[in-house]
Amino acid sequence: MGNIGFDAARRGSDWLEEFAAGFLDLADAHAVALVGGDTTRGPLTVSVQILGHVPHGTALRRSGAQAGDVLAVSGTLGDAAAGLALLKARRPGAAQAPDWARASTGARASTGARASSGARASSASSRDANELIRRFDYAEPRVELGVCARGIATAAMDLSDGLVGDLPKLAQASGVAAHVSVELLPLSAAMAGRGEFEPSPRFCSRGGR
Repeated sequence: MGNIGFDAARRGSDWLEEFAAGFLDLADAHAVALVGGDTTRGPLTVSVQILGHVPHGTALRRSGAQAGDVLAVSGTLGDAAAGLALLKARRPGAAQAPDWARASTGARASTGARASSGARASSASSRDANELIRRFDYAEPRVELGVCARGIATAAMDLSDGLVGDLPKLAQASGVAAHVSVELLPLSAAMAGRGEFEPSPRFCSRGGR
């Protein structure tokens, strides 16, 4: 069930059509049916309630972790947060972008004999930036992984508030403490392979997915 509130005069019907198309594509990919909802006029808000079922006794909850369990994350962390930062840096009237964002959007120029190598670096940075923005624009729920983890994982949860924000919730629900080896947190090539992404540890630990 979904509810959407938005200013039609500001966003127009095209925005709603594109949003609905993307919403339904994601729902179809996971065999989810939209069975009701409402559209209202007002500030942009989107709320979705999803109901489902799992075999008895197999639901993965926050409260099942035990002392000695290995703590793991799926995929790479921080990409969406970095993508959002890039989009904000590109907005008209935005404050002066930090060096890492300017490099990613091609704001740095090369001259003389360094022009060709600078162009290659700018192209690579642009690809990295586009990938990070794609991760922000097109979130991919780990539904299949959750299904496969039944009977293996003792606890699980999403990281929509980032590792720093969500891990304490899992630990508290399970009555345990957690130790994280920050240097082992997985980074994507777009984050790890480019020196201009200096804030990557912050995005990796605090950015939601």
